[in-house]
Amino acid sequence: MAQYDISAKYLLLEHPKALIEYFLGRQNVEIIEHLNTDQPTFKTHRGDSTTRIRIDDEEVIVHLEVQSGNSPKPMWARLAAYCGFLISEFQKPVYCIVLYLGPSAGQNDPGYYAYETEEFRYLIQYKVIRLAEIDGQSVLETQAPALLPFTPLMKPPADMGADQCSG
Repeated sequence: MAQYDISAKYLLLEHPKALIEYFLGRQNVEIIEHLNTDQPTFKTHRGDSTTRIRIDDEEVIVHLEVQSGNSPKPMWARLAAYCGFLISEFQKPVYCIVLYLGPSAGQNDPGYYAYETEEFRYLIQYKVIRLAEIDGQSVLETQAPALLPFTPLMKPPADMGADQCSG
């Protein structure tokens, strides 16, 4: 599964328009630029794919995070760090999408984290995409080349077992 992590990041960098349109479920995306998200701290952290886009006449940042397994740090905590940095750096809305590659990855990720007291409220909500839950045949029918490498990780047709798809 780890070999897909590097491949997925490469595809996100090389084909952001097709992938962002598919993951957002929108067709009117204009790529403005791919952003460098090295965070200058004692340790450098780089988000997997961060792109400034225009959609419906609004500039936003799309941050795609790829995860092949379960991370020791909760995804919401990782995204809170990335979003905080991106909001501070670019002063734009940030759309976060987490792409779980493995069938067991992110099963307990609800796609948000929130807390609230009388005086404080915090919410981070992000889109979770689990490739194992996407119908691979429907993706093949889109004939979008950037999505094709992901299809072996997707749900096979009902009349075909997973072992037939991968081998």
